[in-house]
Amino acid sequence: DEMYDYQHTWTPVSDSGCPVLNAGSDFARDLLSDDNFKEVLNGRYHDLYNLALELQVSLENATVQENETNIVDPSLTGIAKWVEEIIQRLKIIENEIRDLKHDIQGLRYYEHRLITELHHKVNYLTNYNV
Repeated sequence: DEMYDYQHTWTPVSDSGCPVLNAGSDFARDLLSDDNFKEVLNGRYHDLYNLALELQVSLENATVQENETNIVDPSLTGIAKWVEEIIQRLKIIENEIRDLKHDIQGLRYYEHRLITELHHKVNYLTNYNV
């Protein structure tokens, strides 16, 4: 039941200075049915799993490095190489996170555009029917 504690939030949307949608939030239980919510969670799980696979070092290269990294040379040079390898992996992860943030911003912009377009169409239908 805790999976329904996921909360979707949004920022206000306005059209020509008129508020279309106020800032707010909804819990997943209010937005999706059980099956739809499980499908979304399953999709997110697979997305994260695929991202984790992309961030891993390929197995062909890892076998040689694995033996070297399991045995860290206790000298300053050995520790420095180990730290440098970790920093390189962190930089790769940082770039992937930056790309994800950029994608999320694009999706939020697209969501706002859809809401504004829907608002225009509802206004048109309302005014046309009156």
